[in-house]
Amino acid sequence: MQWKTRVANATVTISGLGARGVLVPGGFILTAAHCIKWDGTGGLALGDHSIETIKTMRGDCFRVSTVAADPFSDIAVLGPADAQEFLQDYLAFEKWHEDTDAVPISKNLPRSNKKLDVHILTHDQGWIEATIGDYSAGPHRSGRLWLESDREINGGTSGSAIVNSWGQLIGVVSQSSDSNGSGPQPIAKLALPRWVWTLVLRAS
Repeated sequence: MQWKTRVANATVTISGLGARGVLVPGGFILTAAHCIKWDGTGGLALGDHSIETIKTMRGDCFRVSTVAADPFSDIAVLGPADAQEFLQDYLAFEKWHEDTDAVPISKNLPRSNKKLDVHILTHDQGWIEATIGDYSAGPHRSGRLWLESDREINGGTSGSAIVNSWGQLIGVVSQSSDSNGSGPQPIAKLALPRWVWTLVLRAS
């Protein structure tokens, strides 16, 4: 399927924990917050830099900046590094962003009374087939998907894209699944900061 190639090309590896992230419209990379090296003390809100190194599917490596992280929903947003401080990394990100088709984020929420087939690209480049059995908006409306997968989702798949059968991003992998292949994951549309979601919509 053509959308599977697009998802694979838009997927990056985040150095350190070996987690994954995925490029979405607006020049952002979405991943799970527990996959990045921020200390959770509010430094991001104060404008401190939090730098991560990523590797693209083509093998290019460069640094990116963490622009938002929400530990409650377990979503983090990465973007280009500061152009003045990391010029070569900034230019490498911009070139990769221009050359890579982003994965669109689904604008629709799953229906709580209707199952939805989804697909997850694993850390070993295989695909896990899953079904959203239910979802919850959560106390802060961050949103959670409850997946029922055909096999267990291993920890190295954290941050990977969860996409529907049209290749649209529903969420990212937050938790490894249990032995029955199920577990809650954040819904991208609900978990993203409003200003990020606005920029994503403008670029879609």
